[in-house]
Amino acid sequence: MVDSGSAINIIKLSFLNNIPIDLNDILILRGITKNPIKTQGSVIFKLAGKITKFHVVLDDISIPSDGIIGSEFLRDNNAILDYNKEVLIIKDIIIPFYKEKKVTIPARTVTPVCFNITNPEKAEGYIPFCEPVKGLYLGEALVANTQGKGHLQIYNVTERDYTIILRPMHLIDYITDFSANSSDLAKLTDSTDSTDFTDFSDFADSTDFYNSNALCYFSEPYTEIATSDRFKSLKSLINLTHLNDEEKNHVETILYKYKDCFFLPRDKLKSSNNASHSIPTTNNISVHVKQYRYPPIHREEINKQVNKLLENNIIKPSSSPYNAPLWIVPKKSFEDGEKRWRMVIDFRKLNEKTIGDAYPLPNIIEILDQLGSAKYFSIFDLAQGFHQIPMDPNDMAKTAFSTPYGHYEYQRMPFGLKNAPATFQRLMDNVLTGLQGNELFVYLDDIVVYARSLEEHKIKIENLMQRLRKANLQLQPEKCQFLRNEVVYLGHVIGSDGVKPDPNKIHAMKNFPIPKNPKNIKQFLGLTGYYRRFIKNFSKIAKPLTDLLKKDKPFIWTPLQENAFATLRNELCEEPILQYPNFNEPFILTTDACGYAIGGVLSQGLVGKDLPISYTSRVLNDAERKYSTIEKECLAIVYGVSYFRHYLYGRHFTILTDHKPWCGYTLSRTRVPDYENGV
Repeated sequence: MVDSGSAINIIKLSFLNNIPIDLNDILILRGITKNPIKTQGSVIFKLAGKITKFHVVLDDISIPSDGIIGSEFLRDNNAILDYNKEVLIIKDIIIPFYKEKKVTIPARTVTPVCFNITNPEKAEGYIPFCEPVKGLYLGEALVANTQGKGHLQIYNVTERDYTIILRPMHLIDYITDFSANSSDLAKLTDSTDSTDFTDFSDFADSTDFYNSNALCYFSEPYTEIATSDRFKSLKSLINLTHLNDEEKNHVETILYKYKDCFFLPRDKLKSSNNASHSIPTTNNISVHVKQYRYPPIHREEINKQVNKLLENNIIKPSSSPYNAPLWIVPKKSFEDGEKRWRMVIDFRKLNEKTIGDAYPLPNIIEILDQLGSAKYFSIFDLAQGFHQIPMDPNDMAKTAFSTPYGHYEYQRMPFGLKNAPATFQRLMDNVLTGLQGNELFVYLDDIVVYARSLEEHKIKIENLMQRLRKANLQLQPEKCQFLRNEVVYLGHVIGSDGVKPDPNKIHAMKNFPIPKNPKNIKQFLGLTGYYRRFIKNFSKIAKPLTDLLKKDKPFIWTPLQENAFATLRNELCEEPILQYPNFNEPFILTTDACGYAIGGVLSQGLVGKDLPISYTSRVLNDAERKYSTIEKECLAIVYGVSYFRHYLYGRHFTILTDHKPWCGYTLSRTRVPDYENGV
């Protein structure tokens, strides 16, 4: 839009694509809207052969175009606004005034539309084919010029109405004058992609200047959630109340620019274009397991969830000879007490004959160890992560399952398949190659971005979003957190001070009932064992509980077990914290031994004021319990050095022990051949 009353040039953020923004050039604009507008920075590119500066604003600013060409540009180019003839003249180029026209295209209809022609000197011309949204077609038509107006039909073969902004179109000399094919046009006009000015940064001085593809050759589609509405919907799902103005502005800019990278309630879940999941099996004999029977309440839930999967093209009707049974398991209830259910497929029989994929998952402790220097943390979760990976068409039949209402197979990768985690991790590692381990970490569908400064965070988030957009992956906005000093990631609270257990897991331990059988003990030890690196002498404390797990051991709960149970629970309820390792500083290894267990702690700092990095311990076997005291203390040192080898190898470190004979060995250099190799 041309506005001679505007002193500067303005452009909306979404209209840019990979053009560097000068974030230091910030203005406060008044007079455009009721409230002052803070710009996001400025960009510079060639327009009509001249270097021109545009100030960038968010798209929710209510201006009826992608930008404003102000008096600065008009003055520099000696432009003439002729209101009588309703034309703009720039360097002998005559550009008519035109108004955009909003048109609604109902579902399953063909709608005739009238549009303005930007080159009225042509008697007739060609409008190429375009599909701005899948299922919405226009163009591929010879159009007659009737007093500056043209007519064509728009086809909507979808099940929804579309409202589009019909802009003036440029008649060309049939298809021979147009170099792009229809797929290129669709890319240029798709509302989810911003126009890339790098392809059109040096416009020729011709009569087609303002009619170039860069200024939108065809109308831009407005879906049911319009651009500004989508941004508002997205913002409402993400909590930004903890941020200051600068941080909030940074996050909102990211959200607006990459709003298509987030999955909103009315969206259709996208499918990645970087991978597919196959199911190699030992033979081609189909696996068929009889369908389970369900109570009426579960039948209703199954029908509801199956219909939702069908609507999102995650499953489809099947005639496969394979069949896996389906079951319903409870999920955490809603706040109002309403029950929730998860539909799961029992693929165990199929998994038994599936050839394994050995692709590794990242080590969680190694991820946590590398987050120590960060001030800002942002975490992201992919929306229905596994369902964003398409199934190999040749293996869809193997995923078949049945319900009381029909037989279906997956078009997207389901949960429960043997190699699904390996496929997903491989996809994420490939998508984030070069970023993984340097700017962020990803464990399956959980991503953490860490940064020491806001500027560093801006760069890293931008890199992440570009990769996700390119791979056609979407995030779950409700589970995304931006610029936190402390976040919960992979069952741990990570912050600038160190690592702590997840408070939700601590709450579960605090309320864990007294075990009544060996199964309950295994459940409790599994819960506490995940955090054993936070507990000094974990194995020693837990021994009375592990004794009850021995074969043919009667289950008798005594004060010994009660004390062990309470101690483990209390140790974690005190919210222990571990510091991050600093590989530029020396380590301290402190070891100890008792009659039936050994343990150690890795720490850093001044002796006596050192802070723990990790604890380790184990119970001695029958042969080791017969060792002398000095041998047990030596074994503790050997075990500690071996366990923490990945921290200590190639570095000077200090061993602390309270066993005087070993201190004497270190100081006097007395040779003790039986232990020298171990130490």
